[in-house]
Amino acid sequence: MEKTMDPLQANILKSVRQMKAGAVRVTRGKPTAAALARATAGLSQSA
Repeated sequence: MEKTMDPLQANILKSVRQMKAGAVRVTRGKPTAAALARATAGLSQSA
C-alpha cells in the first residue's frame, strides 16, 4: 500500500475492509405507495 493516499482512496479502502469483515450497514425504510404497487404487480423499478 502506498503511503501517499488521498482521502477518497483511504475512505474506499476502509469501507472495503469493513464489508469484508461483515460490518455491513442495512438501511430499512417504509416503502412508498409506488414501490408497493410495483412489488405487488411483480415489476421492477426500471419497468
